[in-house]
Amino acid sequence: LSRICNNEPRASFAALLAVSALHMYSVYREMKGLALHTLNRQRAHMLIKSYLSSGRVPSVGEVNSAERVLNRPWLDSLHAPNFDLGARLQDSAPDAESLRYLLWLYKHE
Repeated sequence: LSRICNNEPRASFAALLAVSALHMYSVYREMKGLALHTLNRQRAHMLIKSYLSSGRVPSVGEVNSAERVLNRPWLDSLHAPNFDLGARLQDSAPDAESLRYLLWLYKHE
């Protein structure tokens, strides 16, 4: 590639843009091909939304293929609103005795 550009700054810059674009496309395709078995906010939102609307939990492949790879922060609140899973410790064990009981109950977990 350097022989083709022959020390021409514009040709070098054009080659850099082309190679960078090709690299970004290949990384995008690589990320879309991953099968992630963990939950992030977007995947959890898709699972919960699907379960609540149809009673069906989509497969890992379905969720991964529907996930957005490119981050668009201005749309995050529309596609994956904030939600809390579980309960706060204060709600589960409001006093020391309740906390001791929970620790005893789940000591092998």
